[in-house]
Amino acid sequence: KNPLQLPSTNPTIVNMALTLANKSDLQREAENERALVSSDYQFMTRVMDGLHKKYKSTREDTSQGKYIIKKDRISGWAKATSRRICPVADKRDEVEEVLCSFEWVDAGAEAVDSIQLNYEFGGRSTVACIVLLAKDLGNDKVGIIFGSYKYSWREADNWKLNIKYWETNKKDKLKNWLKYKAIGYVSKALGY
Repeated sequence: KNPLQLPSTNPTIVNMALTLANKSDLQREAENERALVSSDYQFMTRVMDGLHKKYKSTREDTSQGKYIIKKDRISGWAKATSRRICPVADKRDEVEEVLCSFEWVDAGAEAVDSIQLNYEFGGRSTVACIVLLAKDLGNDKVGIIFGSYKYSWREADNWKLNIKYWETNKKDKLKNWLKYKAIGYVSKALGY
C-alpha cells in the first residue's frame, strides 16, 4: 500500500472514532486554553485594528481538520499532511515533527506559530499559528485535530511598524492572539 495514502476524512467515520466524550474532552481543553489567552486576544485585536494598513492589503487564511491515523503510517502521513495544512512554509518541518511525535502520546496539544513582521515603510507582515491536538484512540490509532489561522497585511506606503513596540512582550501577545484564533478553528473541526 502507498504509505502516503490519507485516511478517510468522512465526518461520519471520524466522529464514530472520536466519541462524543472524547470530543467533549478535547473541546473543554480547547476552551480552557482559549480562556488563558483571552485578555491578550482582546488587547491585540484593538492593536491590529488600529494599524495603518494599506487599502485591500489584508488577507486571512484559515483551515481545520480531523483525522484518524494508524500509528504505523503516521510518519508518511505527517510528511504529506504538514505540507498541506501548515499555513506558512517556514514551519512545515516543525509541524511535521509535531505530527510524528503524536504517535507516542495518550493525549497532547501543541501550537506552532510564525511571526514575520516587516519594519520597512509599506512593508508586508505575515503572522500565523496552527494548533494541533492528538488523542490515542486505542487499536493502534491516533486521532488528530487541527485549526490554523494566518493573517497578512501591508502597511500604508508612508507607515511602518514600530520595532521598539513589537520587539517586546507585545510579540507574545500577538502569538496569543493567533493562538486564540486558531483554537476557534479547532472547535469548528470538532463540530462546536
